[in-house]
Parts: sequence; C-alpha cells; structure tokens
Amino acid sequence: MSGNSAIDGLIDVSCTSPGTCNVIFSLEGAFTDNDTWEATFTVVFSGSCMDCISQSWNIIGTRIDEVDTELKQLQEPLVEAQKRLVELEQIEQIFAGLPRSGNLCYCRVKLLSEKTQRTLLKQGEETLSDYLTELRFVQGNVQSERFNTRTREDLNVCVVKYPGPQLQVEFYQYPSSTEPSKVLQFPEPWACLRMLKQSFDSQKKGYIRLNVDSKDDSLGGILYLQLEFFNDSDCEQPVDSNFIEAMTDFENPSSDNR
Repeated sequence: MSGNSAIDGLIDVSCTSPGTCNVIFSLEGAFTDNDTWEATFTVVFSGSCMDCISQSWNIIGTRIDEVDTELKQLQEPLVEAQKRLVELEQIEQIFAGLPRSGNLCYCRVKLLSEKTQRTLLKQGEETLSDYLTELRFVQGNVQSERFNTRTREDLNVCVVKYPGPQLQVEFYQYPSSTEPSKVLQFPEPWACLRMLKQSFDSQKKGYIRLNVDSKDDSLGGILYLQLEFFNDSDCEQPVDSNFIEAMTDFENPSSDNR
C-alpha cells in the first residue's frame, strides 16, 4: 500500500490490483494511543467484476506485546481445561485398577536382587540387607515365609489383596531372631496402594523404596521392591497398564517411611 501512514497519528493508505476488474484496497483511520489504531478497511470493485460487491470493515490494530498478552489470557482457560482432561484420564486409569462389584484385586510384591538393590542406591545411602537379614509380610492372619533380604535373582515374596487388612512388613536382624527388629505398617483397606503412594521410586515403573529408620539402633537402610497389580489371585490378568503411573503421578507424596 502507498500513502500517508502514522503522520500525526493518521492512517490513509491504498493500493490497486488492476485487471478487467480493478480491485482497490484502502485503509483509513488513526492511532488512538501509542499501542492501538482504529481504521476502516475498504475493498472497491470496478470494471467487469461479475457479482462482486464493494465492502468495508471496521478493524483495530494492536501492538504485538498487547496481542501476546491477549493471546495468553485466551490460552489460560485452554491450558486449565487441558489439565482437567489429564486429571480425568488419570482418574479413569486409577479406577481401572480398582476392584469392581465387591471383587478383590491383588498386588504381587517382588524382592529385587542384591545387585539391583545396590545399583538403585543413591549416594550416601546404605542398603538394608547389610543390617537386617530377613523380612516377612503379614496381612491380617496371612503371613508369608521369611525371606533373606539378599537374593541373587528377583524373587516374588507375597501377594497382597486389596481392599484388605492392614499390611505389615517385618524385618529381622538374624535368621535366628524370633521378634522383628523393625516393622513398617500400611493401614487397611488399601494397604498396598498406600505402600505404592508413600514409597514409589521413579527410577522404574512399579519400584518402591522402603526407608527403614536406623537413627535409634543403626539397624536400617533402603530396600527396593517392585509392585505388580492384577485382577486375579493367580496374577495372570494385569490391571490397566497405566494404573501405576496414574496412581503415582496424580499426587506426589513423600517417599519416606518412618
């Protein structure tokens, strides 16, 4: 376009697209402040233009900074809506891992190998197996056998039902010990889900990090387990594959057990 633009705050520019139908574009208006102008944009047809009709539009121009601000204001509710959609999807995935119609679901607990345990330890941490040699799981009146906390291979140690009674993880200093030196408790009815939420470790899906406090007697350290969730007690029908991520991502609680 050619013509006077922004002289004394006024805008008066135009251009022509010649042809059998000449099209004339014009913009006339003025700046209302340093960041905004208002004008009339007109399109005029002349010549052999079939049924084309000349038209005008009132338009407003805004400095880019202002446009960015307005776009951000428009985007904020969209971003919030997207967050809500993600939350709803997570809730759906959580419900997919919960029992229905009075049935039970099951959590298989796996003790990770000694090699894996030491690989996962963070700098300055000590592995629990150096101080407490055996562990046992107790849920209600059902208890597992006692397992050595050091194992050469990953080892399935128990299956916990949910909903169900409180879950206790008992730790023994020696194989000959008759009473546990330390006990971690996870309340009913969602004991294994509490264990996942309170202790999950982000290094791998389903890993949890039990932190057994040693400040009173130097008996404690870190023990890593893996939790797997199923719809059946034989652990052949896994729940929704996104269940663990949905549970742990929906809210990030402290990973310490004290």
